Amino acid sequence: MKNPQIPFTLAIPPEVLCEKAGIELHDYYCVPAKRLETHQRARDYFWRTFSHDIGKSVGSGITSYWCAAVLGAEIEFTGNNQAVVHERVLKSAEDIRKLVPPSPQDIPNLPRYRFLAAQHAQMARLVKGTGFEAPFGIFGFQGPFTTATILRGTEIMMDIVLHPELIKELLEKIVEAQCNVMVFSGKEFGITRKTCGMGDDYAGLISPEMYGEFCYPYMKTLYDAYGIEYRSLHCETLKRGHHKYLNMLEIDSYDPGVNKDLSIEDILEDCPGMFFTYNLFTVSDMVNKTPAAVKGLCKDYIRRGAPGIMAEITVKTPEGNISAFLETMREYEPPGKKERPEDLLPRD
Repeated sequence: MKNPQIPFTLAIPPEVLCEKAGIELHDYYCVPAKRLETHQRARDYFWRTFSHDIGKSVGSGITSYWCAAVLGAEIEFTGNNQAVVHERVLKSAEDIRKLVPPSPQDIPNLPRYRFLAAQHAQMARLVKGTGFEAPFGIFGFQGPFTTATILRGTEIMMDIVLHPELIKELLEKIVEAQCNVMVFSGKEFGITRKTCGMGDDYAGLISPEMYGEFCYPYMKTLYDAYGIEYRSLHCETLKRGHHKYLNMLEIDSYDPGVNKDLSIEDILEDCPGMFFTYNLFTVSDMVNKTPAAVKGLCKDYIRRGAPGIMAEITVKTPEGNISAFLETMREYEPPGKKERPEDLLPRD
């Protein structure tokens, strides 16, 4: 009997690329020549060590904080640390009234966009003759509630009870800004977007009932406008009660990340027919378990019916565990590796 065909993903975040290349995260995000060097060295490492090709796309330093940046969030890159938002944009719920979404015409003048555009111009020159590619485009979203949480902070959890109409005004402004980014991107890059990916890790921190009020309508607006052919969602905090909204949103591909609250069986039952990736846990599995245990987990997930499997690694992940994951999953890899739309937001 033939093995079932199970697509898999080895997710390699920037901090791991930098670890293998010996380059600081600050330079990766802020110095185009160092970013290209990081990808060159890391690609060589993963090919030599695991016969695994991480690809030739270098990009231009965009992070998932872009959605908050268009509404005033300042992004800091320091040393070997991941990017962080400098300070809260909305000090109080009343500040929401003063927030003005940028128009498509305003976006080229935003400091963060100017930074990215300058990086892209340098990167486009640097990749010539290297075989690497430097695409530039702003096409994915953080979920509106996640962007709202970044702008307001965790006080938003009280605001949705004390000031629900103000939070809805904030979410409407976020959706307007995100749509304006898409209008701008379409004109700037000559692309009509028909696929939409969303990362929304804060959304599952509210109840399913609140999710229906403060997440679903705003996500639906974006998916209906830009997810015409394909819709993906990454959220690591959802519970089973939230899953009905994924069906209502007609999600094509769901990544629950390292979510201890959901089993394979839970998702299969709640979201019949939906493609999803079930994850090995970054630290407890990929760092702390043995290669034999990693192989056993992969085969157990396949036996239980996971339609796709992912492992996101971190720094100091043992090479033996990475090899165990890749060697096991290659036994089940579909022939020709059918192309699927890539995640539209970086997971950093």
